[in-house]
Amino acid sequence: QLGGMVSLMLAVSLGLIVVNMFLARGIQESLVSITVGGNNNGTVDELRYLAEKLPLKNSAIHLVTVTDLRRVMDQVDSTLRDLTTGDSSLGLAVSTNPEIIANVNRRTERWNNETKPLLELLMAKEPSEITETESANLDHLLKAHSLDNAADTEILTKESTDLLKKYQTLQIISVFIVVGIFALFLWVAKNVSDRIRSMVTTAERIAGGEMALEASILGGDELADLGETFNKMTGNLRTLIETERKGKSELEKLFEKIRETVNNLTSSTSQILEGSTLRASGALDQASAVSQTVATVDEVLQTAEQAALRAKVVAESTLRAMEIGKAGRQSVEESIIGMGT
Repeated sequence: QLGGMVSLMLAVSLGLIVVNMFLARGIQESLVSITVGGNNNGTVDELRYLAEKLPLKNSAIHLVTVTDLRRVMDQVDSTLRDLTTGDSSLGLAVSTNPEIIANVNRRTERWNNETKPLLELLMAKEPSEITETESANLDHLLKAHSLDNAADTEILTKESTDLLKKYQTLQIISVFIVVGIFALFLWVAKNVSDRIRSMVTTAERIAGGEMALEASILGGDELADLGETFNKMTGNLRTLIETERKGKSELEKLFEKIRETVNNLTSSTSQILEGSTLRASGALDQASAVSQTVATVDEVLQTAEQAALRAKVVAESTLRAMEIGKAGRQSVEESIIGMGT
């Protein structure tokens, strides 16, 4: 929404800038045209003034008047040409008003076909040769040029006034549009701020232990997505806490069973300890008897060792007797062999 407001404001601003530039350009062109037309009107007035001096029978004044007339005539030619084709250096554009175009064409045609040729004719004559009829015709043509200039100026003034009114109206409308967009922008921003503040309050209350609360998810924007994700997170936290609570309860039960088992083991251990004590005293008695038996065994071992020594001596004597018997046997066998021989 904020992006849309910014885009709308940019689009409206660009549109207003373009329209303002168009209207300002139109006003400027109208003012330039009025200025050029006013200059042309002054030029025509100067022509009328100089044309009145043509009949004067003073050669010096006549030459100066002719020179000034040619200069002013060149200015009229230049002005009419600028009004017809425009002049970018002056900021003068070709008018699109059909009435002004027709008037400029009529003035140009009258100037080229009637007024200018008549001026050329009068300047070529001697002052004494100029008739009152010719002077009157020239004055009539120049007055017609002045009237056409005045008509053009009036039309251009009306156009520029209309453009100025449009420009002013556009400025007023643009102010209302900008104010409206800005108010809408503030409304959207306030809505966003209120929703964020509500979410912060909800988060603080959840942090305080109110796990059943949920954030508002009205709308379809990013804050609604954030609220939905926030609610999923708190739901997962509730599940984890509930699971932990159940696990803690089961753990307490397990600890209780362990305590009971330890108590039973303690009782059994005491009994085992008592039996072990009795067995230990019996074991002491057995150990005493074993000690006596060991002493007797030692004595038997000593007697056995003595008997073993004696048996060894007997064995050695037996071996010697066997060797002697073997030698005697060999002697007998030799005697038998000898007796056989």
